[in-house]
Amino acid sequence: MTLTDWRERHGEAFEGAKALVTGGAGFIGSHLTDALLTLGAEVVVIDDLSGGDLDNLAAATASAGPALRVIEASYGPRARQNVGSNPLRRTLRLSTGREKARCLL
Repeated sequence: MTLTDWRERHGEAFEGAKALVTGGAGFIGSHLTDALLTLGAEVVVIDDLSGGDLDNLAAATASAGPALRVIEASYGPRARQNVGSNPLRRTLRLSTGREKARCLL
């Protein structure tokens, strides 16, 4: 199996960017989080753990340090307040809840 070389595909496009991944503790969200961290992004994960598991983020949590912040919550106004004051460059919506999964770039 060939692993994706994220740097080759995206260069420095995400270096220093702040990205929000909802549903980031799920299977796809955790892999996306890993990719963004590899690309040098600061990542905020919001997940209510209804379909995800913090174990999916264990490796990222252990290696990312302050570049990764995990918030256990449903995505909504309160969760958005906890993201911080830095503007988000990307919002990646993978949480399903009442909505279909979607990705906003």
